[in-house]
This record gives sequence, C-alpha cells and structure tokens, in this order.
Amino acid sequence: MLGLPAETEHLDWYGRYISELQLWNRRVRLISGTPRDIIIRHILDSLSPWKQLGEYVQRLNSQQNVDPTAPARLEVVDVGSGNGFPALPLAGLVLQGILPPVRFFLVERSAKKSAFLRSTAGILGVYEGVRVEERDVGQMARRFPLVLSRAFMPVSKAFTLLYPLISEVEGEMVFYAGRRKGLEEELEKLAYPTEGVEIRRVDVPFLDEERHLCRFYTPLR
Repeated sequence: MLGLPAETEHLDWYGRYISELQLWNRRVRLISGTPRDIIIRHILDSLSPWKQLGEYVQRLNSQQNVDPTAPARLEVVDVGSGNGFPALPLAGLVLQGILPPVRFFLVERSAKKSAFLRSTAGILGVYEGVRVEERDVGQMARRFPLVLSRAFMPVSKAFTLLYPLISEVEGEMVFYAGRRKGLEEELEKLAYPTEGVEIRRVDVPFLDEERHLCRFYTPLR
C-alpha cells in the first residue's frame, strides 16, 4: 500500500496514533468519523504523497548543503496542525528511515490541541524531530525552506498568509488539495506565475475522490 513497507511495528505505530486521537477526542474536539475514516481520510491521505515530499526534501537538502546523515535536519513547518496531520504521520516515516531526516514545526494556536500534539509526539517517539509552536501563524518570526499546509484554508487565502514563512532563498510551499478544477480556480485568484507552480495527482488508497499536491517553488520572490 502506497509503496511503503508493511512491517508490524510500523502498523502498530499508526495504531498507537489512532488510539491517542480517540483518547484525546473525548476532551478536545480533534477529529470526527470512524477509525476507518481516520485511516483513509487522514492517515493515508497524509502519507500518500510521501515519495514527492521525499524528492522535495532531498532537493532542498542539496541546495542548502544539508547532509541528511548529519544531526542537522531540514526544517519543515506544518501550519494548522490541530490533530497532527500531515506532520505526525510523516514524522513516523522519518523515524522508520523511509523519509530523509527533517524537523517538523507544528503551528497550532489552540492550547489544548498543542498539548495533544506534544503528548502524542512523545508517546510515538518522534519528539526530537517535532516542535510544537503554540501560537497564531501570524506570530511566527522565522522562515522555513519548506512550508506544508493541509485542510487549513483555501489555497488563495492560505498562500498570502503563509508566504512570510518561506525562506528568502530556495523556499517552497506545498499544499494538499482536492479536485484539480477547484485548485485551478484558486490559482487563478492568485495570478501566480505558472512556471513556479507544479500540480501532481495523488492517489489515496480506498478513497474515490480526487487528491492533488500543489507546490509553489522558485520564483517565489
């Protein structure tokens, strides 16, 4: 599935994640749906573009002269992290050695959801590669080589809000998106140079809906 190894310990890792979601969901409104919905619509949806994201990370590593085997990790920010998607499932792939080493910054303004993210990252053993930023995205003062956004807000609005987070040199912004037609309508509102946009179809197992990955890259500035 998704071209990923299916070792028992890997599946158990995501099982623990689902258990934490269900446990915290009783106190904090994190997610709705059955365990099957969580697996398909959130975990598999988050993991489905892992190959493309791996390519982006490797390229950015080489552009910034970051040695993927060294302690320094490429910094990736995930905005509106709430329930941890997509950063925590992707952090699981880093832990398993499937994705290159990166450090995820999860931006979430809710104190309760931030507490869930910190606790779950610790339980899942990815806390060293995950930093929770409990603040509004507008309060973030640093820049990142890679910005991720999934189910945050429409691309045309999110782009303007997240633009200040992009590194001034070789920065990229990646959105998880749905139907291509809707995505293209959002891009028309931006009037962004077409040579700086890449749209790739993503297939999510067991989900009969369109999914795409939209990448904004140089020239971002």
